Amino acid sequence: MMKKQPCASCRYAVADTTVKMLAEFDGKEKEWVGIECSNSKSEYHKALLNITLGGNPQEDIGWEGCELHEEKEQVTRFENIS
Repeated sequence: MMKKQPCASCRYAVADTTVKMLAEFDGKEKEWVGIECSNSKSEYHKALLNITLGGNPQEDIGWEGCELHEEKEQVTRFENIS
């Protein structure tokens, strides 16, 4: 069994620009864009990775990841899927 790697550094974590809203982070209102898993073989496929268990937006991806993780070439930007 492979070790789980964090979703935040995975190439399959992509921005879903159809899921946007204004959200408050650190007392400031910012545009929030959903980040989802695009790996069809992952248990997290199509799951939003930057929300809490209660469904509230998070500024960062907090999911622990899965065994199908593939490292991004550039960790600082997300690709758009739409």
